[in-house]
Amino acid sequence: MTGAPPEVRVDVVSPDSPFSVRGSVVGDVLHLAVAGEADFANTSPARTASIGDVFLASGATSITLDLSGVAFLDSGGLSWLVRLRALASSKGGSVRVTASSARVERVLRISGVAPLFSG
Repeated sequence: MTGAPPEVRVDVVSPDSPFSVRGSVVGDVLHLAVAGEADFANTSPARTASIGDVFLASGATSITLDLSGVAFLDSGGLSWLVRLRALASSKGGSVRVTASSARVERVLRISGVAPLFSG
């Protein structure tokens, strides 16, 4: 019997700015939709460790990110993306951004990390 892939949900919310991640595993890929403000306060390792735990437990090796719901991305959010990439790389996989706003694309490009998430 085949059904819908199991949904994985991780919500991280700060008092000033909600940040949420919702996803599902399909095959060996964890698909994540990110919304809110991906800033230092919301994406600290302590606040986002459960996302890595879900990835490791899921059996997935790669991650796709839909960042179209991200309203703000700073160095803390970039660091979180790089941590996700390192986690996927440790399993022989990759992280790919599949959708984002022009604002997020600009931050990725200016910071020099865009090529890390295009493959």
